[in-house]
Amino acid sequence: MIENNGTKAADFHVIDHSLGSYIAGCAGKRVVGLGRISGLDPTGPYFENTDPAVRLDPTDALFVDVIHTDGAHNLLLGLGSLQRMGHVDFFPNDGVDQPNCSRTPGKILNLILQLGTMNIEGFLVTSLCSHLAAVYFFTDSIRNQCPYVGYSCPNFDDFNSGKCSLQCDDKTHQCNRMGYWTSPNGGRGDLYLKTQAANAFPYCINHYQITLQAISATFDDGDTTFARNSVVTRFIPLTVNIGESNIIDGHSLTEQASNGDQNAIQAFQIFAQRLGNFLVPYIEKFKTDLIVIGGGIAQAWYFIENDLNITLKKSCNVQVYFSLSYEKTICLGAVQQQLSILFKSKNKFIRQTCQNLLPVIKTINTNHYDLYPCHEIPIGNIGIGYKQLNEEIFRLIEIHKILLIDGFVGTYFDEYAYELNKYYNEKIKKKNLSSLIFYDTRTFLKIDINNKQKLYLQYSKSIFGKLANNLNFKDDFIDLNKLNYLKNNLSYPCVIIGPGASFINQTSPLIYIDLTKNELYYRILAQTSFSYLKPIETNQEDNSLKSNNDNDDDYELSSVMYEKKCLYFLDYPIFNKLKQELLPRMTIYVDSQRPHCPTWIHGHTFNQALAYLTNVPIRVRPWFEAGSWGGQWLKSICKNISQLSKNYAWSYEMITPENGIILSDENNHLLEFSWDLFYSSQANRILGNDKHYRLFGGSNDFPIRFDFLDTMDGGNLSIQCHPNLQYMRTNFGEKITQDETYYIVETKQHWKEEYKNDEKLSAHVYLGFHDNINPEEFHQALLSSRREHKKLNVEKYIQCIPSNIHDFFLIPNETIHASGQNQVVLEISATPYIYTFKLYDWLRLDLDDRLRPLNIEHGMKNLKFNRRGEQLRCQPITMKFEQDKYEEQHLPTHNLHFYDLQRLIIEPNESIEIIRSTENRFHLCMLVEGDTIEIEFNTIDNNQQKQIRQYNYIETFLIPASINQYRLRPIIKNKTNEKKPRQFILLIAYLKWDCEKLLE
Repeated sequence: MIENNGTKAADFHVIDHSLGSYIAGCAGKRVVGLGRISGLDPTGPYFENTDPAVRLDPTDALFVDVIHTDGAHNLLLGLGSLQRMGHVDFFPNDGVDQPNCSRTPGKILNLILQLGTMNIEGFLVTSLCSHLAAVYFFTDSIRNQCPYVGYSCPNFDDFNSGKCSLQCDDKTHQCNRMGYWTSPNGGRGDLYLKTQAANAFPYCINHYQITLQAISATFDDGDTTFARNSVVTRFIPLTVNIGESNIIDGHSLTEQASNGDQNAIQAFQIFAQRLGNFLVPYIEKFKTDLIVIGGGIAQAWYFIENDLNITLKKSCNVQVYFSLSYEKTICLGAVQQQLSILFKSKNKFIRQTCQNLLPVIKTINTNHYDLYPCHEIPIGNIGIGYKQLNEEIFRLIEIHKILLIDGFVGTYFDEYAYELNKYYNEKIKKKNLSSLIFYDTRTFLKIDINNKQKLYLQYSKSIFGKLANNLNFKDDFIDLNKLNYLKNNLSYPCVIIGPGASFINQTSPLIYIDLTKNELYYRILAQTSFSYLKPIETNQEDNSLKSNNDNDDDYELSSVMYEKKCLYFLDYPIFNKLKQELLPRMTIYVDSQRPHCPTWIHGHTFNQALAYLTNVPIRVRPWFEAGSWGGQWLKSICKNISQLSKNYAWSYEMITPENGIILSDENNHLLEFSWDLFYSSQANRILGNDKHYRLFGGSNDFPIRFDFLDTMDGGNLSIQCHPNLQYMRTNFGEKITQDETYYIVETKQHWKEEYKNDEKLSAHVYLGFHDNINPEEFHQALLSSRREHKKLNVEKYIQCIPSNIHDFFLIPNETIHASGQNQVVLEISATPYIYTFKLYDWLRLDLDDRLRPLNIEHGMKNLKFNRRGEQLRCQPITMKFEQDKYEEQHLPTHNLHFYDLQRLIIEPNESIEIIRSTENRFHLCMLVEGDTIEIEFNTIDNNQQKQIRQYNYIETFLIPASINQYRLRPIIKNKTNEKKPRQFILLIAYLKWDCEKLLE
């Protein structure tokens, strides 16, 4: 090539393994000026300490880098060499036997024996494990964003004990990246690092060096201020005034708080707030990333964590972890213990978000918007942590000798295996038991189904795919031959762990580990979780997919966008279906959103709780997202959400594919599960009548969503439209389309008195076309704007309509629309929510500093140019009026909407009671004016006993059809307010009786 093509020798990079490394060296000796040679564990036997002329040497190329993984000075112990042969030599795990690769005496003899008996598989596993690790590490370095950094150190023992600096910059040259990205300008000489096991992907781990600085200071009554006894001193003033004994210690105080004692809980809250305020200046001074809290106070960590996080996040962004060793470790031990778990094989933090984790125990004030709405289970308890969970699992294994652990995409199964194995090994030391064997379900996954997956992901440069509703896990992703082989060759006791473990048999105990969607997305952002079912090969484009999808506009998806696309169109339909099928079999259900502290519930208790929920009002857990046009109103109203977010564009009030439901027990322990698991087993009780059940009774078919769009001090939404029903079904596989409405909850002029008369801050919506708009002219204007990056004269084509608080706009499919800035919109819409065809987005960048994708071709096929804005402003109809009590209004929707709306305007008088009937269909409700609404109802499963629930301003709640009748009453929270209380306004959405004609 050098002679024929004129290629320069310096442009070549030669990579070879074992003996091949010396062949590469020979090539370098004969080709002067060769660019780079990478030697992957060069052979040791017969080459160690030989002349450079017969082995690899730094003089063989302009840059030589070597990875040592199986070195030994003894022929019988290793196949690689420990001799320095490059400008930089990497020694992962000291360059000798790699993790999980056994140091077998007589490797060479073992190699010969196994080859002689043709035991190729055994040969590869036992003899070449460490030798091949260099190849695995090098190839993984190409595709893995984890950097494989090696650090300069005299020897591995010093490196492992933390004696060498992890300082890494251009001046010190003390480090370099191992593998493909090794730099000639980086560190040279001997560099050390650690990895995961050579047979456990991904192999790369990050290294962290913690420096502790002691602070000598006294606060309040001394250094014991932040000890456990300090909480007792906070508790005593809260109790003596009401005659309770003030003789109490930390353990009994924790017990009282666990039993619901509000004074005890408040003592922990005060303590947590003071601890947070104390820590803030030190966090800022030392630029702290992580705080680990150990000692006795950690026994009550679940009473402290939430208030501590809220206090800290008002000023800084820091992760807080509690060491579960309590008094057994001093501060340094707690840090080391936590870091060994937290940073093992994962990125620095496993989730990327400023939102707090769901508390283990609920202590937060619910007098205002409740972030963690919970539903108390009628019987049983919710377990906390690995200790209790592993005790229960150990009992099951002792009885059955086999355990199946299945779960949802994104679950850290390795963490559960690690914790269970550690617990089991401690047990077998005390008992004469066999070791526990783990089988990974990935061993029986199919590996050759890329084309089937790509069929549903469609064109790679489109944000849209088609729901894989026709696929199921067992038939399409499991290799039945491998599965049957494993089933017939199990050793006991054993655990089969991972997605699909439930296919081993139908009778063994089954643990199901679930993960909420919002936490999965946070892990996707942190690149610590990924789609499980995505194609293995993502770089081979099938051009036929583009030709079949010429509606799509090309857009290079980021890695996060691609993962979310795979989740939505592949993983969710298939994993949801499997999870719903497994519900009756679940022995234990686990909520895994909290790293290192799962909460869990027995299967029979869980199923009883699901049935019970159909007899009470339900509020799902909301969650929030920032956006390029997001506003500031949600921050001010929802006090307990993180204030660190730049803005909040969306509140997922009730978008059932994304939300979970929180359960609590008598001790306020919390567990969250996905809505679809509830709906799949109870849809008939929620929907009520056969007609609606036939249309929306599918496991993922709940029909209506509520969500907020906050543009207060933000920007306009994109100019957009949504597909018609046939287009939605044909292209995306959804059953219903994305018909929407906008209910204006707040405007800036109404919200802030000082802006009342400022016309520049008036609110508006873009809705419908002007008369006589030429579709092709509009199409070309959109294309020109995108191509030339120039502004579109939006108001030339689209009507801009002033909006005021409590206006209601109708947006059936194929209607051009957008919310303007300086208002808060409640979307009351059909459940599908991602099929927004953006036509123009004001040339702004998204939060990742990229232009957002436009869908002009999709959109132009889904526009009605004869729709006018004022035609789509709803005109309320008064249905009932009682003087000084309330008015009932009908807010009629468009004839394409399959749902309707009623509005109750109630006078601020707590003596008013309104009786409502569900008429055998659910009511989805929200209070959009006023403090709190009270719901009284009879429970069918509890001898018609009356129960009461209260819901605050802008909280969404569902009244299932199984509740035939309920009573409403307004509750005024701030009765000392000098201003006259405003009227209460309650919205009630429900399905039309004739909606089937729109869908069948």
